[in-house]
Amino acid sequence: MKIIALMLLCLGLVCFTSCRNNVTNSSDTSQDTVLSYDETFNHGAIEMSSLNVMDSVVYKGHVYTYNILRVSDSTLARVKDPESQNIYLDNRVELKIMRDGADFYVKTFTKTDFEQFLDEGFRTNGLLEGFVFDDTADEGLRFATSVSYPQSDMYISLTILVKADKSVVIAKDNLIDSAEETE
Repeated sequence: MKIIALMLLCLGLVCFTSCRNNVTNSSDTSQDTVLSYDETFNHGAIEMSSLNVMDSVVYKGHVYTYNILRVSDSTLARVKDPESQNIYLDNRVELKIMRDGADFYVKTFTKTDFEQFLDEGFRTNGLLEGFVFDDTADEGLRFATSVSYPQSDMYISLTILVKADKSVVIAKDNLIDSAEETE
């Protein structure tokens, strides 16, 4: 009888420990989703988490609704972090803008759209990472984007201005450079 009771006690401890580990793992997983990189690998390359943002803004009497979709793209050149030697998939960003409910502007951006602003290090080792709506300007809607080294604070900040006539102007964001120079 004591042997059966001891076996049941051990079985209960094993069940309790395995349930406790599952709870711990599930909370770890929820914390990982907050990070900008998820731990999934695509043929040995680390992928960033997808990003999908939709919002609207009123500009010169029109309602502009924008949708920003960033996804890792296995068809783009892979990026190797020179420090860790990890391999990353680069991203593409699709920007869709509607004006008063009608299609206005659609473009898919990759790092090559910004090459003229990048040195060789960022061309080879940088990812198209950030992409957000910034503000309205006299000429149109301004978006901020960045090409950065994976999981670091080294980046090139850029602006994309989508004008009311649907033309686009891409420029290096000199505002951040000016702030760093005055510090």
